[in-house]
Amino acid sequence: MADLGLLTWVQRRPYDRAAQRWILGLLLGGLVPVGSVYASPVKPGAAIAHFDQGTTAFAEGRYADALKEFQISMTLEPSPNTRIKVARCYKALGQIGSAFVQFHRTAHEAQDRINATGEARYAPTRDAAEAEAQALDASVPRLSLKLPSPLPDDLHLVIDGTEVPRESVARPIPIDPGSHGLVASAPRYANHEQRFSASVGGSVSVTISMQRIPAAELQLVFANKPAGMAAFVDGKPLAPEQFDKSQWVTPGEHKVEVRVPGYVPFQWQRSLVDQETQQVQVSLRAEPGPLRWVALSLGGAAVAALAIGTGFGVMALQGANEQTALDPLLRDRSVQSTVQNHATLATTMLTVGGVLGGAATVLGIVSVVRRNPPSVQRSESEKRASLRLLPHLSGQGVGVTLLGRY
Repeated sequence: MADLGLLTWVQRRPYDRAAQRWILGLLLGGLVPVGSVYASPVKPGAAIAHFDQGTTAFAEGRYADALKEFQISMTLEPSPNTRIKVARCYKALGQIGSAFVQFHRTAHEAQDRINATGEARYAPTRDAAEAEAQALDASVPRLSLKLPSPLPDDLHLVIDGTEVPRESVARPIPIDPGSHGLVASAPRYANHEQRFSASVGGSVSVTISMQRIPAAELQLVFANKPAGMAAFVDGKPLAPEQFDKSQWVTPGEHKVEVRVPGYVPFQWQRSLVDQETQQVQVSLRAEPGPLRWVALSLGGAAVAALAIGTGFGVMALQGANEQTALDPLLRDRSVQSTVQNHATLATTMLTVGGVLGGAATVLGIVSVVRRNPPSVQRSESEKRASLRLLPHLSGQGVGVTLLGRY
């Protein structure tokens, strides 16, 4: 059927290596790919056996059977001498567009073999393929595509189930005579589907029109990606490889949900309008585990102890200041004893609060490290759990400042 418009370029530079890479696999519709460039590991002689069976079938006029055998032989052991047989089968079946492409590929590959190995035995194959392609040239139908402007991003053109490379649509495409189906698709556009027919030696022009579908763009941005993460857009799960790709949705209300075992579920919901781009910042917070609850309890106890210690410290400082202001002969020993007791209790409670606070910090860090992947352990522990005690003593009082993030 077609070489997707690369044929003219190949004819100008028939033996360029770049052309060899471009032309492989560029067949459409009734033109079936006939093998990899690289041979598969098979039993010795298997390719020859299929080649011989194809030759027998061709001689008996069973061209479809012969084509199948030659294609298998090409898959097992690619060779220009086999590809020219494939081309002749297509020609005998009336698929002259496919035959035309295969003859040109045969000539190209035969010349490449000659250049690479110096094997002159491929020269007759090359010459015969070029001559037979030239003989078919005037009879091969051509398809011209009129594309929309501007061209949609990620436009895909498929003819008879085979995709047309984007770089080939600018030139007429050789096709087989008969009826064909074309489908054009692109994200955020309605599919364009069309049937057309081609006659021997004729030209066909198909105009492709694409109608844009109203859509908004969602971009998920993850602060971290713990193992086992599952993301959902409007209740539909996303494959892991889709997490960082744009999600196109219809205008209206949409919901994003991200779930990870051991983490608080993340949810986002908003209404979007046509052509709007919305970034959703996904930040996952670990659920409090047993260690974290213990750490929270110890932290609360530390705060209470520090508050009590600070109160006793303030009372002791006030009492001491009052006694210092009195004449030494007028000072009350019982009050001095009380001040001393308050100071002792303040020291004890502040010490207990400091110990409890330190224990809460350690358990908090351990709980964070346990719940976060190694890649984010350090940053998350530093960002999520910290506790600092800042004691201060002045003429106005004594106290401790507790600074923490949890």
